[in-house]
Amino acid sequence: MESLARGFLSGKYRRGKPRPKGARLSDSTLTFDEQKAYDIIDELDRVATAHSATVTQAALNYLLCKPGISSVLLGMRTPEQFADNLKTTDWDMMPQEVTRLDKVSKPIPIYPYANLASGPQD
Repeated sequence: MESLARGFLSGKYRRGKPRPKGARLSDSTLTFDEQKAYDIIDELDRVATAHSATVTQAALNYLLCKPGISSVLLGMRTPEQFADNLKTTDWDMMPQEVTRLDKVSKPIPIYPYANLASGPQD
């Protein structure tokens, strides 16, 4: 996720709100689909709320639920961020929450995969 998308998936960026001052993406343009990213944040927020957790914890917990992911590298600038990240493993994401996050974060197929998914072309 490249450091939770350079901080975007930490929960500090919210749809319709100004970008936080001093944050890594405050003065830069995004190189990913911002609206899709906000949809992912909204779902991470729902999961986090259900577990009395933070959006960052939900994002990291989701990664740990994925087959093939054996570890997650934590990136933090402050002791508070470190303590928050450690709480990621204090709870388990439910399978239906993983499914919802899989659905909202599913990449849009690019050529030629988008064409192949629709079946044989005449």
